[in-house]
Amino acid sequence: MVWSTGQREFTPLLMALDFFKLKNTIDYIIIEEPELGLHPRAIVEFMFTVLQLIKNGVKVIISTHSSTPLDFVWAINHLKESNAKIDNIAEMFDFKIKDKSVFDGLAEKVIKVYYFSPDNKTRKVYSKDISTLDVYSDDEDVSIWSGMSLSADRAGSIVSKF
Repeated sequence: MVWSTGQREFTPLLMALDFFKLKNTIDYIIIEEPELGLHPRAIVEFMFTVLQLIKNGVKVIISTHSSTPLDFVWAINHLKESNAKIDNIAEMFDFKIKDKSVFDGLAEKVIKVYYFSPDNKTRKVYSKDISTLDVYSDDEDVSIWSGMSLSADRAGSIVSKF
């Protein structure tokens, strides 16, 4: 059997994440570019695993160029702001979720998005909280990344119901 690059690179990560979910042995996990080599549906399934980790109290840091994690953050934060049931986020997944307890306590979690950019004058990197993901923001850093998130039909259609 021949595995694709994505399978070879991601299978050990998924196995480790499942282990951490079961054992509750870590406080933080940093995942760099989980979308590399993955099918878009696999990225969505990966986000479900991330939500399970968050439910178990793990603080998850994801470095990504994918809009999928942004879609989840945008939808979760907007559902929280509109006082909608957070388990409505389940509609973003392409599979049936039998146990919605993964969403318990998610509304109380703080979920943030940061943008990192080099400052050519100081030759340093700065970070900016762009968690509002407001596509109409006057701040170009916020609006550019927000445009990626708002283009997602699934996230937009869920939030528009509330």
